[in-house]
Amino acid sequence: MRAGEVWVLDGPAYFNRPGPRVVRGAEVLAHVLHGVRSGEPVTSGEARRLDRR
Repeated sequence: MRAGEVWVLDGPAYFNRPGPRVVRGAEVLAHVLHGVRSGEPVTSGEARRLDRR
């Protein structure tokens, strides 16, 4: 929040259940936290940055 960035992620879809989607959750986190692009591009349904207002 200090950097002015707040992201919304779908926790139940990617982090709460074991399975193949956990890998996609790691890819989404890599993008959000470090700007790393891996796998398919991250969609707004997977991670959404909240605007400062």
